[in-house]
Amino acid sequence: MIELLELQRLGREQVTLASGKTHLVGKYEATIGFGGSVHSVEVVEAGEPLVGMGLLWGFDLRIQCIDDGQVVLERLS
Repeated sequence: MIELLELQRLGREQVTLASGKTHLVGKYEATIGFGGSVHSVEVVEAGEPLVGMGLLWGFDLRIQCIDDGQVVLERLS
């Protein structure tokens, strides 16, 4: 996906996984639209897409943890 989106490479960054292991991964810059605003965000290589908590700041996130469960994201007032 990083190649498809032609993201600009910023370098490499060391990340720590939930297992406690550390890995050196590529870091990129992307511009996204979210919550009615445009944001510049850093993207690190991972096995699957993840959203950082910083992007979700100021929102209420509700997830039904069942098959086909609903995901609701609302801006906090």
